[in-house]
Amino acid sequence: MLLKELENKLDFVLEKIENNDDKNKLKEAYKYAKSAHNGQMRKSWEPYITHPLSVWLSLWDRFQDVDLTIAWFLHDTVEDCDNVKQEDIYKKYWDNVWFIVDSITKTEKKFLNLDKEFEDERDKMLYWGMHNVWCILVKLADREHNLATLWFMPKHKQVKKSFESQSLYLPLMSILEFDEPWITIDRVKELLINYLNKNRISNSNEFKKKLFNTCFHDFSESLFDVVYNNSNQVVWKIEDKQLFDWLLDSGWFDSESVDLKKIEITWDWKFRANFVFKWGSTFDFKKWKISLSSSNFIS
Repeated sequence: MLLKELENKLDFVLEKIENNDDKNKLKEAYKYAKSAHNGQMRKSWEPYITHPLSVWLSLWDRFQDVDLTIAWFLHDTVEDCDNVKQEDIYKKYWDNVWFIVDSITKTEKKFLNLDKEFEDERDKMLYWGMHNVWCILVKLADREHNLATLWFMPKHKQVKKSFESQSLYLPLMSILEFDEPWITIDRVKELLINYLNKNRISNSNEFKKKLFNTCFHDFSESLFDVVYNNSNQVVWKIEDKQLFDWLLDSGWFDSESVDLKKIEITWDWKFRANFVFKWGSTFDFKKWKISLSSSNFIS
């Protein structure tokens, strides 16, 4: 059984931690999360607690950070568990842990006891992530595992999740070198500060706009909202024949996931291919940008 295997691995790794205080904190946090998620199932029909269990070790291996790992165990408790409230995390855990959990809880528009309110959970995460990089790291770990299990979602949600990841989370992963082994929290802080300073970013709106335009040309927040809410109706356009051929050869443009609407060579010998995603796929944003404008949307 997957849950038993993951719990055995958890016990094995925890027993190797020399600091007993850290070990006990991690054990207690897992027990709290398991109790909170009791009876909940993932779309793959596994117990929900397998989601935090499947990811915690990679976070621990990368960062060896107690606060980050505890916040990861707890990250969905307020959002998904009726028996856990914001106040419970504030009372039970120290400042850095409740700060992280609160920053990525979508169901709460503002922090407890603070007046600032956010309409969008992405704004909330980026705003507080600029103050505390742990918030971004937990969100990236969550998204990384969600993408790995994307195929259990309905097809239209696969496209939506993939598009959001391409727009926001994959650029963040690259900036913070999230896929590098043995990276430290101090290194991630340094990378974030350097990126913000280099791009003269002073607030979360500027940060989000810069991230959006890592993968897309002339991309606005309003356009993001249109595509996100209608992601399986958007016609995408590629005007780079070499890129198009590479996508075909890569297998990403198979008939299962992509519906090619039109391929043409214009009178002045320019190439153009239009397509619609049938279900989720994310591309390597380091290699290319895909063109999208409001005219691509089918009303």
